[in-house]
Amino acid sequence: MESVLIAHWNGSTWATFRAPALHRSAVPADVAASSAQNVWAVGAISSPHGTRTLILHFNGVRGKRGAQRRALAGSSATFHGVLPR
Repeated sequence: MESVLIAHWNGSTWATFRAPALHRSAVPADVAASSAQNVWAVGAISSPHGTRTLILHFNGVRGKRGAQRRALAGSSATFHGVLPR
């Protein structure tokens, strides 16, 4: 497992946050935010058993992994984009 470092520029200084531990094969594809308290990242996690979706949410204080779904046999499960509400 590896940890991802997330940095935010507020116009004068950088703030850093640690994302939840992710497997080395995790590939974030897109990040979007509607506010500093509603940031989403999506992508995929590959393994010998198939590809699962990657969903991360940051609430302004800490990051959290969302539900991961496995793909149906013979297909892959990957998010390529996200739009926050």
